[in-house]
Amino acid sequence: MPASQQHQHEGHEDCAGHDQSEQRGENEPRDQKRILQQLQYLIRDFQSAAVAKTGESSVPTGWEQLDLILPHGGWRSGQLVEWLGEVKGGGVGLLGLWSAWQVAQRGGALVVLDNTGKFFPPAAAALGIHLSRMLVVNPQGKADFDWTLDQVLRCQAVGAVWVNLPKIDNRAYRRLQLAVEQSGVFGVLVREQKYLQNPTWAHLRLRATPLAGQGNWRFRIEVLRAVGGNAGASCELEFMEIANQQWSKKNRALLNPANEPQIITNYFQ
Repeated sequence: MPASQQHQHEGHEDCAGHDQSEQRGENEPRDQKRILQQLQYLIRDFQSAAVAKTGESSVPTGWEQLDLILPHGGWRSGQLVEWLGEVKGGGVGLLGLWSAWQVAQRGGALVVLDNTGKFFPPAAAALGIHLSRMLVVNPQGKADFDWTLDQVLRCQAVGAVWVNLPKIDNRAYRRLQLAVEQSGVFGVLVREQKYLQNPTWAHLRLRATPLAGQGNWRFRIEVLRAVGGNAGASCELEFMEIANQQWSKKNRALLNPANEPQIITNYFQ
């Protein structure tokens, strides 16, 4: 992050660079002020080691065939990407996590908003994700979840956010889109297939379908919505091809307890 942007986070502004008095108001619960300060403190730890975000350039997905069907030839900062599919055991969560990590490596923290309490960091480490660059937040209740998601998507010190997004109303979804466009954060929204009929404000909506009998987690990826064109395109990819490469490169040392992620939990009780 450029020095001019880093300086913004050192004053009395929130993580998105906005004056706190404007965003929260005098009546906001003290607990939310406390957790915002904690988030700011932890995320700043990532800034010193982070590479500056590189503006409009695209980040390769790791699969050439997927790059070819995306509007900009890869992922871009300031986008919401919605991954639709079978979340429980269907692999779409790991596909989304891998895409978030690809962008976060350019600079900023990888924030995992674990609203289900089932996120398993060793699975991320097995993909070559540096857990020391990860911040896991466990919100308690819908109000806390909504507030935290809004905050991390607005925070310029965050590189990417991964979340299993439940039902959301159209107005709230629109706010998420505007948040990432202003902050440059890459937001990955993993969603169940049942939300296919719901409208979306995501810049990209992708559907991942496992190919039966193919082994090694082969998927058909369909572009259902794409700002910039190419909706309707599709490709096939093998996920374990990437996982195996990263496992051999990064080694099992990634599972060392010293590389555990920062975790914030039970903070509104």
